[in-house]
Amino acid sequence: MLTVVVDSRDRAIVDLEADDFVVRESGQPRDILSARVADYPVVVLIDNGPQAGAELDVIKRAAVRFITRIGQRPVALGTLGDTPAIVASFEDERAVVLERLTGVRTASGSRTDLVRGMAAAAQAVRALDVPFSAIVVIAAGVGTPVEGAPTAWLQDILASHSIVSGIVNRAHEPMTSIEQFRALAEQTHGQFAAIYSTLSYDIALDHLADQMAGEMMIDYIVPEGAPPKEDVTVGIRLPGLRVKGLGVR
Repeated sequence: MLTVVVDSRDRAIVDLEADDFVVRESGQPRDILSARVADYPVVVLIDNGPQAGAELDVIKRAAVRFITRIGQRPVALGTLGDTPAIVASFEDERAVVLERLTGVRTASGSRTDLVRGMAAAAQAVRALDVPFSAIVVIAAGVGTPVEGAPTAWLQDILASHSIVSGIVNRAHEPMTSIEQFRALAEQTHGQFAAIYSTLSYDIALDHLADQMAGEMMIDYIVPEGAPPKEDVTVGIRLPGLRVKGLGVR
């Protein structure tokens, strides 16, 4: 289970142990094995399409800052321009990921292919066979509309169970394209920010990094023969704190 615990001021609390939580499935208590700060893998996708133009350097600097703030977890890097590709894998050291990020150049293709890039990221995530993961898109625009993307790509994204979050500069996009991407992010329980200025890339990514830093993962035992996961709830034993479940795998 992925969850977040906050105090009365809505500040995330992560200094917690397994015994602090209560998990129930269909009203039945479950034994909790562990509780830890979330460390699921993240794929960062940056827009290096022609429409990014002078924003590419800003996007790269914001991506470097974001990656250095999300802790010790597997991070892969992909590009969205021309033919999207994963340019640094989960097996690469963090220093290699950052080096390849700073070396990304503007692609020669006609536009950003956001959904194709996310589909490539989803395939990389599925190969890990992990319960949770995230795809973070940093783009100057949506490019190819989500609605017009091949169904197979969208299915790959949803089947990966990745939390899709995006920061998109709406100055370059019609509202329809923006809303289509927002709907996809919300469907995966991700965050979406439509920004108006290049200065906002850092602000939006800092907000996302802070949110991820406050997430916790709880491992609990499901008895043999138990019905499929349904009506799963999580509680916190400590007074003054509130807990919210963000998903179960």
